[in-house]
Amino acid sequence: MADGEDLCVSCPGNSTSETGAVLLSECKCLEGYAGETDGGGCSVCPAGTYKVGSGTGGCVDCPAGSYSPFEAAATNLSCVECVAGTFAHKPATPTCDMCPGISISGVGAVSCSNAVAAVQTSAVVTGTLSGFRAMEEGYLAAYAASAGVHPSLVSTLSMEEITVQVPDGLRTAAVPYGPQPIWYHRKGPQGPKGPNAHGFVDQASVRHTFFLRCSTTSFPSIMAAFLSGGFAAQLSTVLQARGFRAPSVDAPATLCGSGRAPGRTNATKDMCVACAIGSYKMLADNSSCVSCPSHASTRHDTSFLLAECTCVAGHTPKPQTLNPRP
Repeated sequence: MADGEDLCVSCPGNSTSETGAVLLSECKCLEGYAGETDGGGCSVCPAGTYKVGSGTGGCVDCPAGSYSPFEAAATNLSCVECVAGTFAHKPATPTCDMCPGISISGVGAVSCSNAVAAVQTSAVVTGTLSGFRAMEEGYLAAYAASAGVHPSLVSTLSMEEITVQVPDGLRTAAVPYGPQPIWYHRKGPQGPKGPNAHGFVDQASVRHTFFLRCSTTSFPSIMAAFLSGGFAAQLSTVLQARGFRAPSVDAPATLCGSGRAPGRTNATKDMCVACAIGSYKMLADNSSCVSCPSHASTRHDTSFLLAECTCVAGHTPKPQTLNPRP
């Protein structure tokens, strides 16, 4: 070997060896990189896959219902379950897809379903209505994060500026809602000599009503979070990080999803029952199913669109009304 010539050469790309290695075969692929033989080439594990440890071996796919956006991932912890409202129908997925239309999914879903449930609730937070509207997007994102669902599943039903009245002697009860309460004194209905009303008023609160869609499979766990107080605690943490005071969260009201309506019998009154064949229901609320027009019916139950009502045998649609059966 001539003077000045390198004694050591680098291992092939994306591989390494221990100190004192003397053979090319001692060069092993790094974790997150795959190769068939030691000392050979090593290729990066693409997003949606991973490889644990160094050496030979191929990349391992993240399972369906999960995703990994990272290349060269070195652990199965890089595979994250799809959030509610998204799905991954095959392994080795770098991203999860949004459920189409009004369909919905639970966490870690491989497909979406039209069996939709809904929750409606409201919260009172400190601030003016105009200031709150400016932060609405972030607030909805906080709500979605607390519920563990994709932000697209959360929508605003209403926002209103309110005053929180606190009876005389309970001044401290108003403090969590906002700035220093204001004392008020109002004459009673019987005039100056009649009974008067007085107490503290908080004039800087906003009530925000939310609507959350969820799959029927994830609905029980979301409701459990509401009823246990866990949801309110999570939401408070997220909101306080955004500069809001801790909210007062109302008890949720359950709503039946599209294609389902509240049961009408004692056995089903607390259930959401599928709309029967020949009826549909578009909105996620507690209204009743709507019958198809005369001489029309649906092909299956749980229909949610008028367009699913098609003419029965022996009838044809009027122009621009019903869709003929294909």
